[in-house]
Amino acid sequence: MTIFSTLKRNKDTNIFYRRIPNDIISASISIVILAFTLIIFATIIMLLYEEKPLLDLLFETVSAFGTVGLSTGITADLHNISKIMIILIMFIGRIGPLSIGLFFIKNTVRANYTYVDGDFIVG
Repeated sequence: MTIFSTLKRNKDTNIFYRRIPNDIISASISIVILAFTLIIFATIIMLLYEEKPLLDLLFETVSAFGTVGLSTGITADLHNISKIMIILIMFIGRIGPLSIGLFFIKNTVRANYTYVDGDFIVG
């Protein structure tokens, strides 16, 4: 809905006559980008150690992240490092990428000031 709102040049994102706050939109986009990056990174690491098709390894990684229990049947034949990657991906997928990220970032003090709005050209 944010994409449609942006294309329509609306300032706010609205769904079912409700406005979605910008901090919720930012958190959602952050989760999607973190998850996508993590899945791609894990798949690339597995490709370094395995001689399996990319699609099979990507399926295993996405399935592990979603903790859905589906498999192509190659998990038992994977290298130990790939198995560890699958385990880590399952753990992060279960806990949530944003929660894991917040755990590793130091607790910072929030600033009591805001910067002036910038005028940026996008697209």
